Amino acid sequence: MAFGRQQVGAALHAFMRAAGAQRRLPNFWLWPDHVPALRLWFQVGTQWRTGPAGAIGLDYTGVEAVCRIEGLRGADRRERFAELQVLERATLKVWAEQRAAAAARLPR
Repeated sequence: MAFGRQQVGAALHAFMRAAGAQRRLPNFWLWPDHVPALRLWFQVGTQWRTGPAGAIGLDYTGVEAVCRIEGLRGADRRERFAELQVLERATLKVWAEQRAAAAARLPR
């Protein structure tokens, strides 16, 4: 499935709404080199491992299955995986910050 600029933008807006964004994001530009990583990110969006405090990371077995299905091999697979890990770490950091902010708002 090919992702054009409009499809990527629509998918990112939907993702942000699902993640709790309260307002519409401004328009953005995505470098064409980053589209494959974002596409993989959307494809593995259901592959989160969770613990008592929420998501703890992506299930790499599921990620590997998606890579295989998509025909990613060799250097391409390693590059996409490294990019995916950057997205994963950034997401976990934001979610941790959101949990800390929510906990700070609780009555003591």
